[in-house]
Amino acid sequence: SLDAMADDAIALAASLGHPVVLGHSMGARIAIRAARRSPDAFSGLILVDPPMSGPSRRPYPAQWAWYGDSIRLAQEG
Repeated sequence: SLDAMADDAIALAASLGHPVVLGHSMGARIAIRAARRSPDAFSGLILVDPPMSGPSRRPYPAQWAWYGDSIRLAQEG
């Protein structure tokens, strides 16, 4: 669960001594959860592309087709 992963991050941070944490995507969601559960565990957070949708959340503003088309266009230059 997110709570279990957040607790793991808090325990790791305690052994490292208040690190700065970089969380990407789901890692960003876990970092936010961990910081809310233990505000003094980290000396800072860097949150990259945290998911903004999921259960009981609004849908992403763009549908997958937009992302797929953007990736194909980028590959084509």
